[in-house]
Amino acid sequence: MGRRFLMFPWQVGAGHTGRCLALAAILGAAGHEVRFAADPTGDMVRAAGLPVLGGTAAPRRLGLPRRDYLAVTGPDNAYASVGYYHPVRLREQVERDRALIRSAAPDVVVTHMQPTAVLAARCEGVEVVSVADADFFVTGPHEWMPWTVSDGDVPRLSPFPPSLPAFRQVARELGLPEPEEVSDLLVGDLALIASVPEIERPAERYLADPRIHYVGPLLWDPDTEGELGRRLDSFGTADDTRVYVSVGGGAVAATDMASAAVGAADTEPWALLLATGQAPSPESVPPDARVLLHRFGGLRAAADWADVVVCHGGHSTVLAGLLAGKPVLVIPAMSENEGNGRSMVEHTGAGLCLRKTGAKPTAVPVGSDAVARGKPIASVVSRWSLPGGDPRPELDSELLAAAVRLLHSAPTYKQRATALGARLRAAADEAPERVLGLLDEAGLLKAAARTRP
Repeated sequence: MGRRFLMFPWQVGAGHTGRCLALAAILGAAGHEVRFAADPTGDMVRAAGLPVLGGTAAPRRLGLPRRDYLAVTGPDNAYASVGYYHPVRLREQVERDRALIRSAAPDVVVTHMQPTAVLAARCEGVEVVSVADADFFVTGPHEWMPWTVSDGDVPRLSPFPPSLPAFRQVARELGLPEPEEVSDLLVGDLALIASVPEIERPAERYLADPRIHYVGPLLWDPDTEGELGRRLDSFGTADDTRVYVSVGGGAVAATDMASAAVGAADTEPWALLLATGQAPSPESVPPDARVLLHRFGGLRAAADWADVVVCHGGHSTVLAGLLAGKPVLVIPAMSENEGNGRSMVEHTGAGLCLRKTGAKPTAVPVGSDAVARGKPIASVVSRWSLPGGDPRPELDSELLAAAVRLLHSAPTYKQRATALGARLRAAADEAPERVLGLLDEAGLLKAAARTRP
């Protein structure tokens, strides 16, 4: 008899839901029942044929100014941005999650960065599995933007107070252990990092935690019929440089990248696959440019087809490019994506992060009832450049074209991407068996009576 799993993906970004769907496919194939507490994307879960119990969760961000770069300094700050720095708001969400768990009566709760579901499951005596990126397991408030810290001076980049004190207070009120770090909430009874250690690693505090395991990439692709692959079969010529540009389909999309890519395709010998729900209309594409517009899905087919993968730095797209053994160019529009570009791509030698940011002190206060008063909020400044090149103030088609030429022509990037691709493909092949084996070893696949507090 299969077990019942209830998924709680984080409320912002399609990648969180996609990795839950990839895990759901493994569990479903093994005879287990999977349901979702909510679908933050609006339609991905139901399109996959899985039930959604709580409807669509609308992202709730509080008072963030509109910018072309979203500075989120770590998990603590991500939770603060949806109001979890306030104990009353946090407790309300925990109670909503508890009510849903009591109604659904799962054997196991699965979280993808949703900490309230963990507290709720603990209160209800339900075991917890966490699906994670390695950077979910960090220490301190600034670990998604460590490059902005200079000589011990930590700039204030967010208007919100930390959320850790609220988590500690609510955990104490619920009779649960208080977390020392926000990331402690995401370990669960078992944590599955959807990657390999050669590409990303958690903070030292979590390296030896016996509950945390790598399981290889968990990529969800809704293009199950291979539609994009068929379109690509007849697209471009043998002399073209095949460039796959994905600007992101979640909460943050680097839309300027789409315009720069179309401009580059008009002058370069490219066959450009441009994937975005916010892509230019066909009328905005030059008539002689070889550009194929695509909205969503076909991630594996696109990466396999391309010579170079260009993306906003989302975890899934970066891993898809590396899985295919292709050099990756990251053009981030938020801090965690820049971190992916710096660590998963540049540090591994498999590509470049074209945009680097820093912090510039400012005395301009932010006036809002959600704002923590005190140290002035610094502004984020960007530098766009190639290795050894002069920095530019913004992205343009000339710089993007030069970056693609470098990644396509310099053999070291391709060699390193090829080596990482072989490692990732082996891990991906073993992922279903490894996931089920770890769940079984942890006793999470065995029928057992739930213990309520």
